[in-house]
Amino acid sequence: MRSIKTKLIMLGAVSIVCTIILGLVGIFIMNSNNANNQVLNDINNINLKQNENTTQETSFLYDLDLSHYQTIQSNLAFMSEAAAAALTYSKGKTYDADLQSVAATIETVQDNTAQLNNLL
Repeated sequence: MRSIKTKLIMLGAVSIVCTIILGLVGIFIMNSNNANNQVLNDINNINLKQNENTTQETSFLYDLDLSHYQTIQSNLAFMSEAAAAALTYSKGKTYDADLQSVAATIETVQDNTAQLNNLL
């Protein structure tokens, strides 16, 4: 190990190993961040559809048009899909319980809306 050539080879090997380790850590962090962003996006879409449903309910009370309830039902179906997608990208058991609660609540509202639609 006294020659300069051996020292340069060792330095090159160590730098390659360090680069590989940094690259793998960077990929892991980016994938984790992407999953978190996907969950946030799904929750934001649920919130957006919930606000739209509130508007549709108000519109229904104004003009008693059943198409508003059909829009609400399609929004609830979208919300259910978004909740399931958020659950697949979730990164922890504490979040899983909250997301399952959201999904269960959406299904309950979906059933109630279908019953209201049948009664109307």
